[in-house]
Amino acid sequence: MSYVEEFCEDIAIINNGEIPLSGDIADIKAEYGKNQLIISAVGMGAEELAEKLKTSCADTLSVTGIHKDGVIVKNIHELSGNALIKEIMNADIEIASFDSYRPSSPFPPKPATGDR
Repeated sequence: MSYVEEFCEDIAIINNGEIPLSGDIADIKAEYGKNQLIISAVGMGAEELAEKLKTSCADTLSVTGIHKDGVIVKNIHELSGNALIKEIMNADIEIASFDSYRPSSPFPPKPATGDR
């Protein structure tokens, strides 16, 4: 998808002769990344972080996938960034990065271990 983004502003996905998705790439990415964040932690790999978030922050975050840059989570209750950071820090996780997730593809990320 990143290759397409270099040359196009609008896209159409064709599946079996049907167009299930079309429009502005930025709008599509924003919609599919809505209320999702990508988080990484100091001294933890993505799989380990995903497990820690599942056990420690399940009331506020839902792990939706693993990305090369970290763990993709859904902000269940649309809490503020500060409230989420506080929750993660209370789980004894040292945050390395915390950012909005903008998928490079409208298709789901690799599922976290145990969700396959």
